[in-house]
Amino acid sequence: MPTQKHEVFIARVVKEIERRLSNIADSGTDSSSFAQEIKYNGSGRLIFRTAKNDDKHSIIERQPDAVFKHKKAGWPGVIIKVSYSQKTKAIPHLADNYILESNGNIRVVIGLDLDYKTKKATVLMWRPEYVTTLEDELELEAAQTVHHQVFRDEQGNANTSRDAGLRLGLRDFAPPSLPLEDSLAGDCPPGCASDLTDSFLIDSVTLCRFLNEAEKEEQESKHKIGFVEPLQQGARKRYRTKTPPEELNSEDESKFEEDERRVRARMTNDDSSYKTSGSE
Repeated sequence: MPTQKHEVFIARVVKEIERRLSNIADSGTDSSSFAQEIKYNGSGRLIFRTAKNDDKHSIIERQPDAVFKHKKAGWPGVIIKVSYSQKTKAIPHLADNYILESNGNIRVVIGLDLDYKTKKATVLMWRPEYVTTLEDELELEAAQTVHHQVFRDEQGNANTSRDAGLRLGLRDFAPPSLPLEDSLAGDCPPGCASDLTDSFLIDSVTLCRFLNEAEKEEQESKHKIGFVEPLQQGARKRYRTKTPPEELNSEDESKFEEDERRVRARMTNDDSSYKTSGSE
């Protein structure tokens, strides 16, 4: 289960991306209507029916930390995953899953990597790219476009380089051939998402501030810092009667999630003959 630092940090990043998209949506430019149709879609599981080059099929589930999707697109455009440095090696494989199994419709996978031993934090990014092999065959790959760019160093200082941080283009939020909104009668035909040039940078100083706030929130929660309204004097707590009687414990949420996973698996088996593999 994600830590409070993890959850608060991703919430701050999501809110900032929404704010930047809102600025474009309100700008009155040709990109406004496109930006208006991009929404944050939470962190729900994504299900992929894989078809590798050996024609073997399986179903995999992946759960990102944040997803942004254009209303007209079939897949999210932007995926965000927060990781801790001991698990960083898994992120490239997750990027492969997201990008390759969506046939490149997922346009960017962002990794926000937090070092668990120091205060160092970095940005990683992958995007789909078609390459031609020596055998003149066309292959789709998840190409890493940002390699561990530091936004906070080991001592907790922000990277003040002008271009350091998380940069996203509007075209990252939808497939490149997705048509833009229809033009007025008599105008030229609408372009595609790949024609969009708007972009924004969430600089390292801002990312560092978000992470500092998340760490502060976590520490304050651990030490019970902050105003808390007390139970009124003389009042007792009235709990619901359990039918049938049962005891709640810390594993209940995991049990509920496992039950939901079993239901989804049954639904999947009813719908297809694909083999099921593990989730991440």
